[in-house]
Amino acid sequence: MRSYLPFLAVSLGGILGANTRYLVSLYVAERLGTAFPYGTFLINVSGSLVIGFFLTLAAERVHLSQHLRLAVAVGFVGAYTTFSTFEYETARLLEERHVLLAVLNVVLSVIVGFVAVWAGIIAARAVEGVPLMSSAATAITAAMTRRGAPSKRPASSATASTQVASTRPTTYPSCVRSGCGSATQTSTIAAPPAISHPMARALARRPAGYGSIGAP
Repeated sequence: MRSYLPFLAVSLGGILGANTRYLVSLYVAERLGTAFPYGTFLINVSGSLVIGFFLTLAAERVHLSQHLRLAVAVGFVGAYTTFSTFEYETARLLEERHVLLAVLNVVLSVIVGFVAVWAGIIAARAVEGVPLMSSAATAITAAMTRRGAPSKRPASSATASTQVASTRPTTYPSCVRSGCGSATQTSTIAAPPAISHPMARALARRPAGYGSIGAP
């Protein structure tokens, strides 16, 4: 039975959130009309306010059960806010060539929703009686300040020596044939790598000039 409690909490919150969304949409449509999605806009802003207020209180001050958190944050607010409908209505506004209304809907929903989240956080901190920026980061910074800044370790003067393996070139005689005779020229080239395959070793032992162009 305990494993079903989270699903029951989300379901109950979703029922309340969905019905609240429906009632708010009807009320706003009757009062303000449907030329602009006022209902969806109001729901998105108020939902942002609710989730900002509730989750701030639940995380920082008030100890709430997991089932109540699921019921409010996931069930109620998840069913109440309507960003999927917001996207669809914005697309329909563009389809009907109401470009200004579509842009206004996007800008206001994002910016005013963000401001509403901050308003919820400020209201929750006011209820808690703590400063606005009272967060985990502020607490960590204050604790480090009390302990004092850690001392810097002196840089080590010793440097790691880098060993570079030097390869000495090997001198091989090379025969260079010209039209007016033959001459012997000495060139310096790098030693070839070791050959492991038997056939490759047999080919490497062929006489100089064997199989070359102009060989006798």
